[in-house]
Amino acid sequence: MPSINDILHQGKLQLKSADIESANLDARILLEHVLDVEHTYLIRYGDEMISNDVVRQYHTLLCRRIDGEPVGNILGYREFWSLNFLTNEHTLEPRPDSETLIESVLKYQPNRSVEHKILDIGTGTGCLLLSLLSEYPKATGVGVDISDPALVVAQKNASQLGLSSRVEFIKNNWVEEVKGRFDIIISNPPYIPSVDIAHLAEDVRNFDPHLALDGGEDGLNPYRKIIPKTKSLLKEGGIAVFEFGQGQEEDIEKICADSGLQIMGFRKDLAGITRCIVIG
Repeated sequence: MPSINDILHQGKLQLKSADIESANLDARILLEHVLDVEHTYLIRYGDEMISNDVVRQYHTLLCRRIDGEPVGNILGYREFWSLNFLTNEHTLEPRPDSETLIESVLKYQPNRSVEHKILDIGTGTGCLLLSLLSEYPKATGVGVDISDPALVVAQKNASQLGLSSRVEFIKNNWVEEVKGRFDIIISNPPYIPSVDIAHLAEDVRNFDPHLALDGGEDGLNPYRKIIPKTKSLLKEGGIAVFEFGQGQEEDIEKICADSGLQIMGFRKDLAGITRCIVIG
């Protein structure tokens, strides 16, 4: 019988040979799921032998991933910020790149004991808002989305994480009917130019909802709707953090400047790509 280390190594190689960029991460997450263990277990007990039945289950999941199915669809959930979030065909699968947004907020608002009021525009699974609420135990939040099915998923995630009492999810077309002012505003809106959708990776193109991907002709339509209204929604001393696509920083910066917002900085993701803008 193979060991945990053996089968994990083989899984990584299989996914890499299929040109899956997140091969190492995906192989680990799928094996953890089959074994029903946490990451630390794989590290501590890597030499442990596993049964042929487990090997077969793991191979089945690997084949689904190689065929282009995202990990979140295979498992029904996706890990983000060390928390598990339910996902389905109506929600964008949480991705590690978006953790840069969480890190950015924590850098500029380091006091975890403040009763922040947080707005998440285009909340999807709720992963951004709920991750921040887990970091700010006295904060409350509002998540808005145009998709009813996505809002159902977000509410389930809030309940699963024990955060329902501190969050409200509402259907809204961006921020057209949002009332009040917020200490923190976050958003990861669609930013893929429409013509580029057909050329995305198979797991994104075929499984992520296009509503959560398509940012219009140049990918910037959502920002033109959100950013000009940010100033009136932001409290004095508050911050807004928006994620965007590779190479869009100059356009986003101009939209912010034209809206009279102070640009406090940009943040790069783990790959060194400029991923977020912080404004005040």
